[in-house]
Amino acid sequence: MEHQGDKKSIINDNDKRSFLKIIREYSILVLICIISAVLLKTFVIERADVIGSSMRPTLHNRDVVLVEKLSCILDKYKTGEIVIFNSHDENNEIYIKRVIAGSGETVEIKNNKVYVNDKKLNEGYLSKDTVTGEGDFLANNQKYTVPKGYVFVMGDNRGNSLDSRIIGPVKIKDIEGHVILRVFPLKSLRTF
Repeated sequence: MEHQGDKKSIINDNDKRSFLKIIREYSILVLICIISAVLLKTFVIERADVIGSSMRPTLHNRDVVLVEKLSCILDKYKTGEIVIFNSHDENNEIYIKRVIAGSGETVEIKNNKVYVNDKKLNEGYLSKDTVTGEGDFLANNQKYTVPKGYVFVMGDNRGNSLDSRIIGPVKIKDIEGHVILRVFPLKSLRTF
């Protein structure tokens, strides 16, 4: 004959095992989610906050954008893409600029306009009255050929942008990805 106490201990042992099994399964699920999130942020997509006005009128101060990072594996960026990169300045700030020319292409500023491979660049993203001036690195009417492994970048707000006209070309290896979507402010949601 069974005792009532034996049934309780069997039930309690089963309950404990079921509870531990559930805890273990949830722990594994949480761990998988954390690892997936880290991998996604490291290798696929990342949030970036725009600080400053160098990309106006396209992007504004405090805009939030999503940056695609898979293109870093291919090291190929198209003219017109907006990229973020490590500036290697004293604070290792991340800059956001537009690719104007790629490796092997020739850049020139002439009559306040940008020419790539002797053709005036169609820059519909700029304000109508934009004047593209020279910088310490690239003077007016000076042709510069972008070396292999580099891109030439400029901000859309040409009068207020620390870009390749001043700092020179950017190493492709320093690019952390290109902007694919503005997510904030919501009223300005836009793909790139």
